[in-house]
Amino acid sequence: MSETEGVLGQPGRIKIMRLRRDGSCTCGASVAAGIRAGWDPIARVVICSECLASERVPTHPLPDIDAGSSETPSASPSPVTDAGASLQREADRRAESREARVKERFPRMGGLLLAIVGESASTTAFRIGAEGERKAAERILGRCGPEVGFLLNRRLGPGRRDGDVDMIAITAAGVHVIDIKHYKGAKVEVRTSGGLFSPRAERLFIGGRDRTSLLDSMDRQCEAVRLALATIEGGITAEVFPSLCFVDGDLPVFSTPSIGGVVIRGSREVGRRLRKENGPLSEVERLAIAVHLGEWLPPA
Repeated sequence: MSETEGVLGQPGRIKIMRLRRDGSCTCGASVAAGIRAGWDPIARVVICSECLASERVPTHPLPDIDAGSSETPSASPSPVTDAGASLQREADRRAESREARVKERFPRMGGLLLAIVGESASTTAFRIGAEGERKAAERILGRCGPEVGFLLNRRLGPGRRDGDVDMIAITAAGVHVIDIKHYKGAKVEVRTSGGLFSPRAERLFIGGRDRTSLLDSMDRQCEAVRLALATIEGGITAEVFPSLCFVDGDLPVFSTPSIGGVVIRGSREVGRRLRKENGPLSEVERLAIAVHLGEWLPPA
């Protein structure tokens, strides 16, 4: 899509734009690149001029690209609501469990004690993480058009409980595995040691602390996505691109750091890069990949 030229219907909802690529309206009509049409960033659908003129415009969020959903379009949440869902559930579970323990031990003063002390540091960390994932999803999805498909907050496979993938983006270039981190104001840098007479080593530092271990989780996520892609039918292949996405972090201004093949970007830059990507995957292949990954990597 090009720059927004107007907004119709709900405030900030339906945008009137010139398509950068060919698309299809919800009514089935084809809309060629360069033609003005509507774009619903929440439902993530193109709306042709005839549907706009006749006001046949979606008034409820449509489902994200995901297989096996039994929900009707009007009952499906915006994809952004999936972001951070597992972290938010864990934060709520910890808070409820702690409240029950305190009130059981101090029946009369439990509520007052909880109000004075506040929630635990671990619960706060989960809440901050969930907030960061939602903020990143809003920024990234808001900068991408219908040519980019998204799956948010997915497990690493059926029955697995050893982690999840924050965001998967499917572009013409391939599949992006995006791990979202919320370190507000923290300086993010890759430090290199060694050289001529010793092995060269790279370490990831966030706020002055060594966080290189974050790459282990990134490796597990990418491996899960590659295993899922290996089972897709139709001879479709796609490259997997890992990246760490920092929300409100202090990142280098004039360079894009990377470590161990993992690119490090801010959430706004991730959205801009995804929107501009070109590659060998057709629209049909991207849809097939999104549906397949949605089946193999269930919601977390």
